Amino acid sequence: MFIDSHCHLDRLDLTEFDGELDNVLEAARAAQVTDILCVSVTLDEFPSMVEKTAKYDNVFLSCGAHPLNQDDLIDEDELTKLSQTDRVIAVGETGLDYFYAPETKAVQLDSFRKHVRVANKLNKPLIIHTRDAQ
Repeated sequence: MFIDSHCHLDRLDLTEFDGELDNVLEAARAAQVTDILCVSVTLDEFPSMVEKTAKYDNVFLSCGAHPLNQDDLIDEDELTKLSQTDRVIAVGETGLDYFYAPETKAVQLDSFRKHVRVANKLNKPLIIHTRDAQ
């Protein structure tokens, strides 16, 4: 039995799976992967992620915005609401990544703080991505 603790099913190139997410999940089952955590990288794409994975009882979700996807300031109320969606078991992917975009440090810090507050408020684990954050 295996659990995939971090993937992005909603962002896969399904070409090698005949364009079907069903085929990806079948390949995972064949490899003894019983449960999957599909990790969110933007709040804008989150509803689509929910829809694409809705029929899979063994796919769980996180809700958040990757530190390099900070085009808009995170709305903490929206993050809280979306993080209460069925099957959301964690908040994030969030964190600090100054490797590619050190100029966004202030926005990333603001976002990270909001994610931490929401995770604490909802008593859910926080998925943290960190690179070159000093």
